[in-house]
Amino acid sequence: MRWSSKPVLIAAPILWVAATVLLLLFSPDLDRLVSEKGQIEIPDHYPTERYEALIREDGGFQGQQVIVAYYEEDGLTDDQYNQIEEVVHNLEEDAGDIPLHNLLSPFDGEQQENQLLSDDEELVLVLLELDIEDEEYSEYRAAIDDKMQIDGLTHYQTGAPVINEDMDQSIQDGLAVSQWITIALVFVVLLIVFRSPLAPIFPLLLLGTAYVFSISAVSILVDWFDFPISSYTQIFIMAVVFGVGTDYCILLMRRFQEELISQHDSKEAMLVTFKASSKTVLYGAITGFIGFATIIFAEFNIFQSAVGVSVGILVLVLGIWALLPCIMAGLGQKMFWPSKPKDDGENNWLWRKMGRFSIYRPGYALLLVLLIVTPLMLYYDNDVSFNNVEEIDESYDSIYAYDLIANKFGEGEIFFTTLAVETPEETWASPNSLPI
Repeated sequence: MRWSSKPVLIAAPILWVAATVLLLLFSPDLDRLVSEKGQIEIPDHYPTERYEALIREDGGFQGQQVIVAYYEEDGLTDDQYNQIEEVVHNLEEDAGDIPLHNLLSPFDGEQQENQLLSDDEELVLVLLELDIEDEEYSEYRAAIDDKMQIDGLTHYQTGAPVINEDMDQSIQDGLAVSQWITIALVFVVLLIVFRSPLAPIFPLLLLGTAYVFSISAVSILVDWFDFPISSYTQIFIMAVVFGVGTDYCILLMRRFQEELISQHDSKEAMLVTFKASSKTVLYGAITGFIGFATIIFAEFNIFQSAVGVSVGILVLVLGIWALLPCIMAGLGQKMFWPSKPKDDGENNWLWRKMGRFSIYRPGYALLLVLLIVTPLMLYYDNDVSFNNVEEIDESYDSIYAYDLIANKFGEGEIFFTTLAVETPEETWASPNSLPI
C-alpha cells in the first residue's frame, strides 16, 4: 500500500473504524457463545468420559445434580424444618418448567436424614437431579430459587453446573476489572516513555479498536465455524493485544521521534519509520501468529481456545498499518506534546551502564542474576491445582455453600467420587462376578 498517497492515509483509518463499528454491531454476543459452546470438554479416552459412556450404555442418569442448601447459623427451628419439607413436597408434586428427574431430601427416610441434615441441625441439603446439560443450567437457576424460596431462611445453590456458571461469571467480572487496569498501566508506561499526556492516547485508541475488532471477529468465527472458545478467550486476546501492541507502538513511535529530527517533515518521517521498522513488527507478529495458531492441535479445548489470540495478532497488525501512518503524518511532533524533538542517543545512560557492566564484568553479572533467581527457585514448589473451587471468591453462593457443606459434612460425604465397574458377565448375582 502506498502510504505516500494522501487519499490512502485518509481512507485507511476511516475504513478501519467503520469495519470495527460494523463488526461490533452485527457480531453475536460472545458471552452467550461462551455459555453455549465454551464448556470444558475432556477427550473421549480419559476415564471420566469413559465413565459417561458406560452410564449412557447402561441407561443411567446423565443429567446434572444441583444441591440446594438451607442454612441457619443458630440452628433450624421446627417450623423452618417443616417449611422445607413442604417446599420439597410441592416441588415433587409440581416442578413447573424445571426438568426434575429425581429429588433426594432428609424427608425420604432415616438414612437420608442422617446424610442430608448436619449434626448441629444448622444445614439441610436437598439434592435435585435435573435432565439438562451443564450449559443449560442458567436457564433454570432463577426458577429453582423461586421454587425453593422460604421467607426468613437463607438458601444457596451449589454443585458442578452452579460452580461452573459462577466461575464463568467470576471470569467476566475479573475481565471487566482487568480491562481498566490494563488501560491504566499502558497509559502510565507510555506516559513515562514519551513524557507526554497526548502520546498514550493514540496507541490506546489503536489497541482498543483492535481488541474490539478481534473479539467481534472471533465471535463470528465461533458462531459460523465452531471456532474454539472458552471463558478465557477474551482474557487471552486482551493480554496479547495490549501487551504486544504496546511494544510495537513504542518501537514505531520512538523511531518516528528520531526521524522527526532529521526529516523535519512528518509525512517523510512516517515513511522512513515504517520502511525501517515495519519488517521488525511484521516478523514478530508472524512468529506470534504461528505460535498461537498451532495451539489448535492441542488435545484439550480449553487450550485450543487460545487460538483466538492469532486472530488478535492479525487484527493488531492491520490496525497498526491503518491508523498509525495517518496519525503520524497528520500530527507529527504534536502527538508528543509538550515534548520537543531531541536526540535521545545520550539519554539511555542506564542501559549503557548495564551493558558495559555485563560485557566487562560477566562474572559479577552472572552472580547478580543468580542472587535474583535462586530465591525464586528455592521457594517455587510447582504446586499446581486443577480445583476450580479454589479459583473463585467465596462471595459467590455456590462456593459459600460448597464450603459450608465441606465444613458440616466433609467433602467426601456429599462431593464423592463415583466408581463404575464393567464386567463381561451377564449378571452380578454371583460374587465371583466382582473384579478384584
